[in-house]
Order: sequence, then C-alpha cells, then structure tokens
Amino acid sequence: VVGVWNVDYQRTYNKRSQKAMDHDQAASLKKKNRDKRSYEQRLYTFASDGSFSISTPEGKTTSGTWTYLADNSGLVLTASGGQQMALSLLYSNNNRLGFTIELGHKAQLMYPELHLKRTKK
Repeated sequence: VVGVWNVDYQRTYNKRSQKAMDHDQAASLKKKNRDKRSYEQRLYTFASDGSFSISTPEGKTTSGTWTYLADNSGLVLTASGGQQMALSLLYSNNNRLGFTIELGHKAQLMYPELHLKRTKK
C-alpha cells in the first residue's frame, strides 16, 4: 500500500452509482470533462509512517492517517478533521488496488468503488 497511487478513472467510473449516472445525464460536457480530469489526476499517497494525503489537480488536499482494518481486509482513512472512510479490499497486486468505500453512514456514494494504479513506490 505504501506509495503514490493514481485513480484508475475508467474502472472507478464504470462502477458508479445510479445517482452518479443520473448526475452525468444532467451535467454539461464541460462539467463532465472537469470531473473526469479531477479524478484521473487525483493522487493518493500512503506513507510508511501511517500518514496519507489525497491531492486533486485543483490544489485541494486531504490528509490524515491510515491503518489496516483489524482483519487486514482493507484500510481505514481518518482525515485530520476526524472523518473516517473504510476501504474494503477487492483486489491488490504490485501495481493496482481496488476497494469498496464505506463512510459509516447511509450516504449514497457517487463512486462506491475506488480503483488505483501505482505511480511511485
């Protein structure tokens, strides 16, 4: 897990929710392209000291800590503000990770799966 990962936009996009599909239908082409670029260029950095950051091309960064779930079936990300996100592992190899996302409440996620590809170790 330690390293820098890019969002695999096409795989993540293909698993989007019905809510996201409805949103896509109503969005302008300009908005669709902006959203795509934001996801394609989003970087997830997991450091060996247990810290993480998520950076967008627009210059927004979320940071905090990451730990393995108790049964090693995924990760828990805890942002600096205390928000938590559980990532349950779907698959992993040296260059790719796939997760289902749980936020701990009943929110309907636009992208319920997150697929990453390694950019740096």
